Amino acid sequence: MNVGDVVIPKKGHYLKSGCEVYGYAVVVSEVPFIMVSEETDMLWSCFPIEGVKVVGVAPEVMLKECLKRYKKWEERKTKNEVCENNRQ
Repeated sequence: MNVGDVVIPKKGHYLKSGCEVYGYAVVVSEVPFIMVSEETDMLWSCFPIEGVKVVGVAPEVMLKECLKRYKKWEERKTKNEVCENNRQ
């Protein structure tokens, strides 16, 4: 599986958030395995890689948007880690 692959959930797995279910996602990181929804409104960082299968490759424009979302998440995560470390 590579960055930019479009994946769908295998039987018994679901790409969801709250009550919303997503049909597919775009891989934005291989290690750790992270996916983003097409609309970039959802990011999965704890989904099992064996729970999805590759069905294609994201168009360049879609991949760019998904990677932007991932970078924002990474920046926020890093800031939160810094804040946590400062509290100790």
